[in-house]
Amino acid sequence: SLHNYGCAVDVSVCDRSSKKLLDMGTGFDSFSLLSQPSQEERLLKKGELTEQVLFNRRLLREVMSRVGLHGISTEWWHFSLCRQEEAAARFALIR
Repeated sequence: SLHNYGCAVDVSVCDRSSKKLLDMGTGFDSFSLLSQPSQEERLLKKGELTEQVLFNRRLLREVMSRVGLHGISTEWWHFSLCRQEEAAARFALIR
């Protein structure tokens, strides 16, 4: 896993004033279709995700992208610095 090379994080966004996590439509490690960025537009049209959830997810992706981290198509919370092959070549495995 890229996490074991220190090259991936699982994150969300917290409201500064309330200290509560923004609604992302699912919790961390929920591996349903609702968690998949690749399915967001379809799920929005079906009413299974809200505009607010999509706004919150897009905000998270924008912030993470600005610092050089990239999301994946199956988990809204997962962001990586590089691909597994690059991580293995550049960094030590954390055990």
